Amino acid sequence: MKYSDHARCPGCSGNLVFNITEQMLECESCSSMYTVYEYNNILAEKKKKGSESFSRGALLNVEEGDASKENMLRSYTCSSCGGEITPGAAAATGVCPFCGNALVFTDKYRDQQVPDFIVPFKIDKAQFLEEYRAVLKKRMFVPDAFRVGATFKNIKAWYIPFWLFDVTVSGNASFQVERVSYSNKKYHHVVYSGHGFGSETFTKIPQDASIEVDDRISQMLEPFECTNAPRFSFAYLAGLHAKVYNVSREDCLVRAENRARESFDRYLSDAELYDYYKVTDRQYDYKPLKASYALFPIWHMDIIWQGRKFPCAVNGQTGKTACSIPVSMVKFVCSQLFPWLFCLSLCYWVCALGVIKDGNSMKGMTVLIFLYASVVYVCAKYIFVRNLSTALFSILFTYGAWHFGHEAYKVYSGGEEAFDIALVTAVILFVSIALCCLLWKLVKRQNAFTLAPHCDYCHSDDYQNNVTRSWSREEKKKCNSSAKSIIEGSKRSKNDEDRVGIWYFFN
Repeated sequence: MKYSDHARCPGCSGNLVFNITEQMLECESCSSMYTVYEYNNILAEKKKKGSESFSRGALLNVEEGDASKENMLRSYTCSSCGGEITPGAAAATGVCPFCGNALVFTDKYRDQQVPDFIVPFKIDKAQFLEEYRAVLKKRMFVPDAFRVGATFKNIKAWYIPFWLFDVTVSGNASFQVERVSYSNKKYHHVVYSGHGFGSETFTKIPQDASIEVDDRISQMLEPFECTNAPRFSFAYLAGLHAKVYNVSREDCLVRAENRARESFDRYLSDAELYDYYKVTDRQYDYKPLKASYALFPIWHMDIIWQGRKFPCAVNGQTGKTACSIPVSMVKFVCSQLFPWLFCLSLCYWVCALGVIKDGNSMKGMTVLIFLYASVVYVCAKYIFVRNLSTALFSILFTYGAWHFGHEAYKVYSGGEEAFDIALVTAVILFVSIALCCLLWKLVKRQNAFTLAPHCDYCHSDDYQNNVTRSWSREEKKKCNSSAKSIIEGSKRSKNDEDRVGIWYFFN
């Protein structure tokens, strides 16, 4: 017969649950606390004395379900109250709905595969909600109704199954790299062609092994520090939620190799020293060295607002967050329109006073553009945050626009000033459209879930990595008015956020 386990207090036989804050097992009845090591020793001692039923929590119903290793959809009978428990195919833990026993369905892991190690939770529920609130404060144009009316559902601390791979990539590739510099009011592009060959080893490339978890979310929460991770013990799962894997090791290996390929492209072409890189031809061999199975901690909840669901997840070890939050279009439009009207009328007034003219026109226009960009940034980040401040400052900007426009109209007397008006309008309009598009792109990026294209942080120094590069003498030089790559290559980045340099300016 197959039993699931129940972490039971040695003193009073009450429920033991893993206390994240104390990193110990705590009894819900008598508040006794034990380390995982102490509890495992007590459990082993009791089994030596023949007390096999001490940790038995539920009996697998073989009559009602197929108990084969392939079938994870099983039902159990609670050993304490006799209630029936159906946890679901992927669930590896559960709570008896009748007596409240916290159960770990150890038979699923033993039939499938016992994890090699586990990364325990370091962040508790209160810290998880605090991380969410911190993200909410940083996001721009969040609707007030969302801040007040959003409800949390399915707040759970999940242990998610991950496959981790050690992979050696070897081979050769031809590539182009590009360096961009700016001088004499022009961008100068220099492209080098090269060829490289060698090998590189990546260790512990993670890939979540659960269909229920979006790969984009799990990869945004990386990295998980597993250097000093403890060996797996079922006691870590007591009172928490856990899943068994339902994505095969072979399928996950293919995804891990794709990430290793991208990192080897960057390593072989020495992309860190250049602005853009492009691999034109590659011939790689992949040699899997080792595959590990582990459980990683992830806090997850669904934010419900106006019938829509917004997922939020936090790395239970480091606190890194992946969260989708709605955007108020009213706040976004107000943050662009009213500062634009204000700055435009202000520029008219400055031009009318004759401050910008002749040789100082370019410098003066640069100052005005910088002023406008600063006003838009301050409005988006700090002013147009709540409905009340949005309405108040929209009125103030409208009044300021009317005031400076009226003053400029009184100064202007027609004739030569018409050109100044057209020039200022065109420049401010162009800058405002560019800033609006950039700001909208950044807002969308804040709420986007994206796959990690590479695994640079998995680079291993424990293996011997040999790379040889040869460069052609030909250099392709070009002057351009844009910093955009002329080889249409990938932009160098240490992580995904670096792909838009101004990202840090807005965060």
